[in-house]
Amino acid sequence: MQQKSIQILKFFFFLLLAFMLLTGCSQKTEEELLAEKIEEEIEFLDSYLISSLNQMNHISLQNYQMKAQEITDSAKQKKTSSDSSGGGEGQSSENETNKNNTTIHYSAQPGDVLVNDQNTNWESTKIEIERLYSSWSSIMMDLYQTNIDKNEISNFNQDLDQLIAYAKSEDKNNTLTYLAKLYQYLPKYAEGTIQNTIKTDLLKTKAEVMNAYAKIEQDNWDGIKNDLTKAEEKFMPIVNNITNENHYNVNKAYVLLKEFQSSVSKMDKDLLYIKYKNLIQELNLIEA
Repeated sequence: MQQKSIQILKFFFFLLLAFMLLTGCSQKTEEELLAEKIEEEIEFLDSYLISSLNQMNHISLQNYQMKAQEITDSAKQKKTSSDSSGGGEGQSSENETNKNNTTIHYSAQPGDVLVNDQNTNWESTKIEIERLYSSWSSIMMDLYQTNIDKNEISNFNQDLDQLIAYAKSEDKNNTLTYLAKLYQYLPKYAEGTIQNTIKTDLLKTKAEVMNAYAKIEQDNWDGIKNDLTKAEEKFMPIVNNITNENHYNVNKAYVLLKEFQSSVSKMDKDLLYIKYKNLIQELNLIEA
């Protein structure tokens, strides 16, 4: 009986020990949790800055994009009158719902470069940049808790202030330049917090592509060539370490990068925007 009790106690002891070990393994340190949070914040900045850069030239990474159009009361009344003269039925419910208000009509429009002009919608751009400012304040506080060079954090803040000034004055060239300049900080932040080298190399590659994209508006063909050469250099570590999971996207992205480079000599902005769009779409698909 005593022997059986000892065996039962041993069993519960080992069960308790296993539970403690498993619990200990699942608990992450504050440093690890902070690193994960910053990685998510870098991914947010990556997506947000690229979207803001694309928006300035109405470039969408989707085949279709939603566009909003305001319909005023006078326009609705004209439509109602037209519908009434045509004897249409059931048209009153929509007009009654939106009576005395401005209606926002959304429609899906092709996201292709050749059917969209590159005139910047400054109202949308200013809104996006101001919202970036509010998001950056909390990200900045997290970055200050790491070993990242504090100058690289404060410099981002200064460049963001300058970006706001250029957007306010609707200076397209410099707004593009400073959005791309802000993107240059992301690989630096990633190197100080992220262990995944593929993610860091992807950010380095895209940073150079963003520089090239920003120069298209300026007709700076030599600058574009230099930036894309640097992008290829930053991308080569990924090419040389292809895995079974990402080999297709890596190879395709490399081909698209070379096509982008070879197209610069044609000095055709629309063509370069198409090449840029295709390349960024593929880089975003690479599994890191």
